[in-house]
Amino acid sequence: MAACACDHANVMACVKCMHTNFQPQLLFEKHLSRHDLGNIYLRPSDVSKICPEAFGCPSNDESLFYDPDMTPWPMRLKKTTGERWHLRGRWRRFVRQKKLSEGQKIKFYEYKCKRGTGAKFLMIVCLRIFGTSLA
Repeated sequence: MAACACDHANVMACVKCMHTNFQPQLLFEKHLSRHDLGNIYLRPSDVSKICPEAFGCPSNDESLFYDPDMTPWPMRLKKTTGERWHLRGRWRRFVRQKKLSEGQKIKFYEYKCKRGTGAKFLMIVCLRIFGTSLA
């Protein structure tokens, strides 16, 4: 969880402090396939960027991903047969709410505190202008 560094009482990072106190790092991009809209599959190399503990993430541990509005989306990384990984939990709800569709590009970012506090969080972004994806 990212602690807010602003003078307000929010425990979580707000949209304002996210841009002033946290440095984004692009982890990877993914073009969504039709299948990804139900269960997004991730390559092992991408999973290692989300969970760098050499895939040591227990498959039932929940991770929080945020959208650009700082809405938390709890999801779980789940390993399937053949070294395939996918996100479970609220992924489908995220797809519906963000109106994602096949062919759109989403980006996974890690935001780290610029002050070196160790605070960080993950964000999923799909840029749109007037309802049109920028992918």
